Parts: sequence; C-alpha cells; structure tokens
Amino acid sequence: SQLCDLGNKVIFEKTHCIIHSISENKSILFGHRHNNVYMIDLHASIEYEIICLVSTSDVSWLWHRRLGHASLDLLSKLSKKDLVIGLPNAPFIKDKLCHACQLGKQTKTSFKSKNMVSTTRCLELFHMDL
Repeated sequence: SQLCDLGNKVIFEKTHCIIHSISENKSILFGHRHNNVYMIDLHASIEYEIICLVSTSDVSWLWHRRLGHASLDLLSKLSKKDLVIGLPNAPFIKDKLCHACQLGKQTKTSFKSKNMVSTTRCLELFHMDL
C-alpha cells in the first residue's frame, strides 16, 4: 500500500511482480516470486527514492520464541548479565499472551470411568479398559 501511496501501480503475476510509475508511465522495479513471497532488489533502483518499505518485529517476543518460549523474566536476567550472545539489551515486558504458551498450559480432562466390563475372556484387556 505504501508503494501505491507514492503514486505507483503494483502488478502481481504468478511468477513475478512489477512496480509501475504512473507519473512517468514506465516500470521502475521488477521482482520475482520466491515460494510465496515477492522479492524486489531495491539496489537496482538507485535513481528512485523508495524509502517506504519497513518491517517491524517485537524483539522481546522474537527471543521468547527463539529460546524455546522462555519466560520474559528469564530473558530479562539473561540480557542484564549478558549470558546469551546476540541477545539485545531490550526491555522484556509481558504485554501480551503467547498463543503457544497458552496452549501448552491447558490441561485435558480425564475420560469418564466405565462401570461395565467390556472383556469377554479372562485376562483380556483392551486399550479402553486401561
């Protein structure tokens, strides 16, 4: 949407994409599709000023996932004592709930016990009787 706001037209094809300048009536950027992502070489367009592409991520939650869903308190301690190489000195604040951690903490209810015997021979056990 940022490219369109700058007065460009973005055309997505099956194998590539084209960014077309409406004001100059010519194509300014070409990209190719890699898996399900369209890749654009921004170095090829030095003559055009395109500074709108930004990617943001929450560093604390990224490291939470990288270190096996470690608690943010633990990440804060590791960061302060500089125990992990590459771990930034960023504030690790629990401002939201991690979906994977929430699912991991849910417990299943047990099955209802059976009041009748479902075996027909002596010492015969089925997996449902265990």
